[in-house]
Amino acid sequence: MYFNFYTLDKNEGICCDHCGTYIRNVVEIHVDGFIYKVGLDCFRNLQKENKFGNIPNRVLNQYLKSIKEYNIGFEIWKSCETLEQ
Repeated sequence: MYFNFYTLDKNEGICCDHCGTYIRNVVEIHVDGFIYKVGLDCFRNLQKENKFGNIPNRVLNQYLKSIKEYNIGFEIWKSCETLEQ
């Protein structure tokens, strides 16, 4: 099992595979050749329900923290983006 994270543009969101909500911040959960795409809230809920088996909560919490830091950095980068002259 491994995870991947990405953010989609405003008009390119998808539906969460867990709850069906429109999401832009996507966590992909790769398990046995299947890809399960969920939002951050559902990822946290699945973590609380202990759906990730033998992966310790501290590892998942570190992963969520890195996602948050990535989002902050990405938003800063987008706000500084300028057109080439």
